Amino acid sequence: MIKHMEPFGYPWLARQSRLQGSISIRLKISSTGSVVDAEASTADALLKEHPLLQNETVKQVRKWAFGCLNCASKDYYDHTLTFVYRLEGEETQKSKSHFTIDPPDRVTITANPPQANW
Repeated sequence: MIKHMEPFGYPWLARQSRLQGSISIRLKISSTGSVVDAEASTADALLKEHPLLQNETVKQVRKWAFGCLNCASKDYYDHTLTFVYRLEGEETQKSKSHFTIDPPDRVTITANPPQANW
């Protein structure tokens, strides 16, 4: 379970590049709840080629803290979160991101697509 998290927005460069899709983050969590390791993966070929969303998600989730009810005091445990990035709605120059957690393991981050500057 998430004890502390810092919501974050759609990364600016990823939005400008119109990158979107699902990313799995495999976490190794200490008995105190801190993230010891985080590894991103995705099945999306474009996101594999351009790992901006994976890198930013790992950077942000390392700031989170978790709780485990049945963990021994010296054990680590693994947990996987799925982050879904979506661009939806009308194109805008500036966009406010929406951050939603669907317990126990899904996070959705949405924003408007960027306005084309032709």
